[in-house]
Amino acid sequence: MTKTKKYCDISNNFFHKINNIKGFTLVELLVVISIISLLSSIVLTSINEAREKARIAAGKTFSTYLDRNLGFYTVGSWSFEETSGDVLDNSGKEQTGYILGSVDRVTDCDLELGNCVYFDGSDSMIRTVNDPNNLFTDGVILAAWIKPDAINGRRSIVSRNFHNEQMYSFEILDGRFYFYSWICGSQTTTRLYIDSGIDVVKVGEWQHVALSIEELASLDYKLKFFHNGKMIYETVNTDLDICPGTSITTSLGMQIGANRSSGGAISREFLGHMDEVRQILISIDGLSIKEIVGELYAIRN
Repeated sequence: MTKTKKYCDISNNFFHKINNIKGFTLVELLVVISIISLLSSIVLTSINEAREKARIAAGKTFSTYLDRNLGFYTVGSWSFEETSGDVLDNSGKEQTGYILGSVDRVTDCDLELGNCVYFDGSDSMIRTVNDPNNLFTDGVILAAWIKPDAINGRRSIVSRNFHNEQMYSFEILDGRFYFYSWICGSQTTTRLYIDSGIDVVKVGEWQHVALSIEELASLDYKLKFFHNGKMIYETVNTDLDICPGTSITTSLGMQIGANRSSGGAISREFLGHMDEVRQILISIDGLSIKEIVGELYAIRN
């Protein structure tokens, strides 16, 4: 046998074996693709769950810090653990909440913080009676856990509505944080609106939200908005002028889940779940919101 013939036989055998190799059938390819898709969905679900837990943990760290370190300055603390009747104030300041309209008590709130409440977005809210001792002079922090079903338009989280006196409101406006207040002495003509300009509030997710207002030495006010423990907007406003409220004769007190005017009309209703609402006053012993919030910001960043 010549070398040429030998090489030809080897070559023919090689290509014959290649031609006999079977490829993947369509069914096999579909099975492989299905398995890859399933694994991808499992990985993505795990990543999303991890992000959700991290986000909730950040909010809990922030809210726990507020409760532990500013408990002495808390004048309103509503955790909604009651299954019926009025909403108790855990701060010891006796700002008992009274339910107006339809507010549901929810025992399974998937937040691991106990019970919560659900506002149906239609003429429903929780309000307290007036207590002049709970007016702020140097600063205030408003905080809450929320799980909104809608973020369109203006949706009030917590506010204080004094007839012809101290009034301010912490709200959502189309997914952004929003602050609204009357200007002292000009309640019928001058109102102040501050928009964070950043869309951070999500539908269908538990999230911790907070607003701090601090009066500066210049008599201006510094406002900071927090989302899940992280400061997302800060501004100093020279127009804000909140009444000291020393001559209050009538009031609607603190309001949760909506805003009620002195005439009784309910507006800017919140739609969704809410829990752990706090009102904290900082005004004595040289302890300022700047120091507290600055420390919180350092912890989160």
